Amino acid sequence: MNTIFCFLMERALTILTCELQHELTESGVNLSHSQLVVIQALCVEEGASQSRIAAYLNKDRAAIKRTVDSLVCKGFVKREKKDKKEFALFLTDEGRKILPILRRAVDITREKYLNSIPQDRIDSMIDIFNHVYNKSDSVRS
Repeated sequence: MNTIFCFLMERALTILTCELQHELTESGVNLSHSQLVVIQALCVEEGASQSRIAAYLNKDRAAIKRTVDSLVCKGFVKREKKDKKEFALFLTDEGRKILPILRRAVDITREKYLNSIPQDRIDSMIDIFNHVYNKSDSVRS
């Protein structure tokens, strides 16, 4: 049962990710999924370090650095010296300008795939995802 659950969850995530990527491309925004996720994380934790974003997203720090580097090159994110070793990450004005486009692409994708699912079932899935995320914190500690 657990194997099929994980497989189905991964399959659904892949479909939603591809559709979201398509919507972003249609909107004229050239962002990879990892870039979108980092921008979303910065909306929640603006001023966080790359290490904090990596931990928040449960991603490898080197992968986050590469993603942030590309977002800096695109002009969507800037680094500000936090201390001797770390930089704080912030969305630039250009990064903030694309937020409504990103939100619209997410909304279109959600409406296309999740609109017919009753809200109580979506709430249950959100609870499951939050449980898994919170459990991962206790497992890693």
